[in-house]
Amino acid sequence: MNELMVHVRKDLRTQFSDSVFLLLVTALVMISVLMAFQSSISYLGSIHNQQFVVADLSVDMARRQSLSDFWGGILSIFTIVILLVSSFSLTGEKETGMTRFVLTYRTSKFMIYLSRFIVLSLFVLLSCLISLLTFFIVFSIMDVSVLGVEVLLASMVFPLLILLAFGAFGLLVSTLSSKKSAVISIALIAFVLGSIIVPSLQTAAYEDVYRHHPGVTSSNYTQYVSFEYIVGIFSYPMSLREGISQTLQLDNSMQVHFLSVEGDLIAGGILVLALFFLGFAMFNRERMEGPSAMKKLSLKVGAKLAGRRKKK
Repeated sequence: MNELMVHVRKDLRTQFSDSVFLLLVTALVMISVLMAFQSSISYLGSIHNQQFVVADLSVDMARRQSLSDFWGGILSIFTIVILLVSSFSLTGEKETGMTRFVLTYRTSKFMIYLSRFIVLSLFVLLSCLISLLTFFIVFSIMDVSVLGVEVLLASMVFPLLILLAFGAFGLLVSTLSSKKSAVISIALIAFVLGSIIVPSLQTAAYEDVYRHHPGVTSSNYTQYVSFEYIVGIFSYPMSLREGISQTLQLDNSMQVHFLSVEGDLIAGGILVLALFFLGFAMFNRERMEGPSAMKKLSLKVGAKLAGRRKKK
């Protein structure tokens, strides 16, 4: 545990001392503000367009829908940000040789990898809390009644889980190469492929169910979908977005739910753990250098650091 805390403190210090981190947080705040204003304007427009007196239940549903739309907009941008940030978690140090240098001291690889994941998880949690706080502040400024705190916090569960899954995948990608251009390409290609393949899998699942159960409709076919299709669909984190509407108890006939809220939570947890341990298995391949190689590597790292200081 002491070793883990040492790694976590080191990684946190490195993360917070980086000027890029502050710029990134500022950008996330600005994005959250824009999304919150857009959601509040859409909400007010939907209420004012009603020709008759709007029932309290309808107003509550409109608020919940605006919160769901807000998270949808946040996820469409934050997923790419988290994916790229996590993809650089190990790449930079592998590129300079620092990772192999640290491993020469017989440091636990698992503790190193777990520390990176913990720091990344804290960044994801911070991003979600900033978004939720921004939503609350903007709706208050617009003089709009906000949902209860328990509803707001509950709505954050699945966005947090989705971003953690993308972060775990990005961390996995960072173990594959020491070149930043390579990990960016791998991460973005995987993201695009997932966005294309999963809707195709959903269509294939519906066609497969319809062949065996001709009486099903698009609203109830999910209960007949085979386990193989479920695994394929939920191997892409964005599929967990269905949990947001279920958590907010939205009555949307156009929304198809493959799993219950509990099922989505279990699927998301398994996905995060699977990506984490797969990434650790890849990271575990890193070689520990012998004493002579350690000396050469330390000289190499020292030379690179000295060169950077001269440039500055």
